Amino acid sequence: MLLILSNLIVLSQSNLDTTRTYNYTDLKAIAFKLAQADERDSILVITERQLSNEIKIVTDKNNQILDLNGTIRENNDILNLKDKELKQVQLNLKNTTKALNWTRAGWASSVVGLLVVFIIVK
Repeated sequence: MLLILSNLIVLSQSNLDTTRTYNYTDLKAIAFKLAQADERDSILVITERQLSNEIKIVTDKNNQILDLNGTIRENNDILNLKDKELKQVQLNLKNTTKALNWTRAGWASSVVGLLVVFIIVK
């Protein structure tokens, strides 16, 4: 702040040939503006800190979302593999059922054939 030694202070500006005289009211207004500037500077620092914290939170949330998206992709890959495996098992079951039915038909025809042979031989 300004140290006021008297009611009138003369401040000279370099590069100019004129001087400006400030009275007590002018100095009070300047001091008030400086106080406001200090207050606004403090508010700006606080706001920058808050913004930095918010950016950090958003970045952390974004990283969590990316991690969850990766987990979802991995789970989808696992589900796709399980679907392929299930289709293969269903195909194997279908083929095995067909083979079993043919085996049953073969055994039935063999039994019928043996009965026919047995009846004819007797």
